Amino acid sequence: MRMQCPVETYTDNYVDFDERWSRADIKSFGSSSANTVALMRNKIIALNVRLMNGVLDAPDQITEETLDDMQWEVFQWFVTLPQLVVRGVLDLGEAVRRQSLHIVEKSPDTDSSTTQQLMPISSTNSQVEPSMN
Repeated sequence: MRMQCPVETYTDNYVDFDERWSRADIKSFGSSSANTVALMRNKIIALNVRLMNGVLDAPDQITEETLDDMQWEVFQWFVTLPQLVVRGVLDLGEAVRRQSLHIVEKSPDTDSSTTQQLMPISSTNSQVEPSMN
């Protein structure tokens, strides 16, 4: 998952995140500054971020010192990336959860959606009526 820097003079900056996140990864995110830096080191697979004095191009180079060497706008972009990625991962999880509970079909002649709830089948093959919520 590539995140490109929107700062006009730093559009060549990018960070590639691993797309696989465990529940433990999500839980540890944001618990402390040290945990966030460690999580970023583990979840970033490639990056190119220009610093005031050099380039950050390997995850193991992410330290408080390299963060201090970023232009302020780039720093603000960089430190929000884990939140954006975690939010994206959570959204994917929610989509999977919803998909497992509902089948959403688009009507070809309208923009409306109809929802059918999956109906569990018991061991006696009788169907359970879906609830109307």
